Amino acid sequence: MTLLAGLEYGLRAHLFQDAMERELAHLVRGRIWVSVTLIVLIQLNYVLAPRFPLLERF
Repeated sequence: MTLLAGLEYGLRAHLFQDAMERELAHLVRGRIWVSVTLIVLIQLNYVLAPRFPLLERF
């Protein structure tokens, strides 16, 4: 979430070139959300793995 806050600050302070601003913001936001989603899924695996014999191997 800190990365997202830093991106938003940079966009509002106009620290990026105008031509790159929109494309860069879209790519970085997507990458941040993918990372957050993966972290949540990994944590869910650790929570649910002991309950399902199939997931115990992972």
